[in-house]
Parts: sequence; structure tokens; C-alpha cells
Amino acid sequence: MGSLYAEKLLAIPEPRIGLLSNGAERGKGTTLVKQAASLLEESSLNFIGNVEPIDVINHCADVVVCDGFAGNVLLKTMEATASMIRHSLAQELSSGGLLRDTQDGDKVRAKFEEALVALDNRFGEAAQSGARLLGVNGIVIVGHGASHAVSISRSIRKAYNIILAEK
Repeated sequence: MGSLYAEKLLAIPEPRIGLLSNGAERGKGTTLVKQAASLLEESSLNFIGNVEPIDVINHCADVVVCDGFAGNVLLKTMEATASMIRHSLAQELSSGGLLRDTQDGDKVRAKFEEALVALDNRFGEAAQSGARLLGVNGIVIVGHGASHAVSISRSIRKAYNIILAEK
């Protein structure tokens, strides 16, 4: 389903399918991951093998296959890491520690702050929308339990765009 979704709706020819695991080597992972790897290897999909979280970040695969628990942990870890970096950088900027001894520190600090706002608008919690749940009869968008109004609005817009695309 993920491969067809990437191919038909995202216009990715022959999407690269990766299987989330604790190592890229063949044979790594839980019994479920090993069984899934065998099935994917036997399929006609463009299966590239196991992928690790760093491979997800580096976009080594177009579709990442995993169970719901592992996928949720991966997404929440990525969100928490981004939030930690964003808050740490903002704290450094506000304390004056970063760029304290530079000639144009205030100007550079202002540019960093602009970049933080832009990153937050693009990747922050409120900017995110839900993800489409495949394998159900109808269009289902699953959002974060702590979604803000902007995220919910974007999820509704995503569902609307899917409806238009499927007509």
C-alpha cells in the first residue's frame, strides 16, 4: 500500500521500500521484522533492505515499513530531538552566550532568531498535520494527540486534497 501510495499520489516512480530495524544488516531485528524482511525480499517491490532511524532522516527510503509501535516511537523521538535542539538554541540566543564575542553578534543573533521562527513554522508541532492511514475503507487522517488548531486545520486540508485527487 505504501509503495502504491508513493507511486500514484506522490509521483515517485519505483519507490524505495525500507524496513525499520535496529541495524541495516540482513537478519537484524525482531522475529516480526525478520519475517517481514523475508516477505519483502520475495515481493516485486523495490525493497532496499533494513533501514535505521538515521536512514529515515537521510531519506534513504521513500517508504519505511514498520509496526505502529516502532513508528510512533521513531516519530516521537524525532519530534523530541528537534524540539530539544530548537529550545537549546533559543536559550543560547536569549542568554547571549552564543555569538557573545562576535563583532556583529546582534545582527547574527537576529538572523538566527528569524531562522528559528521559520523552522518552527515549517517543522514545529503546530505546523504538522496528520498522516493518512492506509488499509481502511475511506479517508482517515491520524493526528497527534496533542495537535494544535493549526495542525488540525492542516489535517482537514490534507483530507480535502486527497478527496480532490481521488475524484
